Amino acid sequence: MPSTKESRSSRRCTYWLLPAATFSKELNSQIRELSQAENVPAFQAHATIYAGALESEALTIDLLNTICSKREALSLRAVDVRASEVLTKSVFIQFEPSSVLSEICEFFRDSSSTPSKYQLNPHMSLLYSEAPLTRKKQIAIAEQLLFKDITFDEIRAYSMPAEFDTPGTVLEFDEICRARLGETE
Repeated sequence: MPSTKESRSSRRCTYWLLPAATFSKELNSQIRELSQAENVPAFQAHATIYAGALESEALTIDLLNTICSKREALSLRAVDVRASEVLTKSVFIQFEPSSVLSEICEFFRDSSSTPSKYQLNPHMSLLYSEAPLTRKKQIAIAEQLLFKDITFDEIRAYSMPAEFDTPGTVLEFDEICRARLGETE
């Protein structure tokens, strides 16, 4: 949880959709290899569903259990590997839009007392880097899609700093809770 020097109000909550075990090993390996090559921290393979205000842990746990009990594992179709100037989308797998994922995002937004303006654009980051865009594009071109369709079966909620401004920010995430899709409390 937040350190004493960092108040709860200066943190946010993010919900990550995690790939099923049959996909996560290879995707996490791909992320680790890219991170090592670029000398930045690695992170767990995920697709961000929603990011907003950090409310009570009890509410976060309740929301996660509620949505996971109502939804089954879902698959997202990968389009390609891309690069951008956005730190959290330095090099990423772009997915096709998903109505199910949009509904889950809206559930979290609608359940918040202070909804954020987070815009869902389904993707899985492979690298968080401050490298020039030309370098990120070189990496994206060199990377291949490991899977065309990726199944996700778990959601995790994390407390995170209000600002995600360096690749190392990912090391400051604290897990609040996790739940498997399709499992009841």
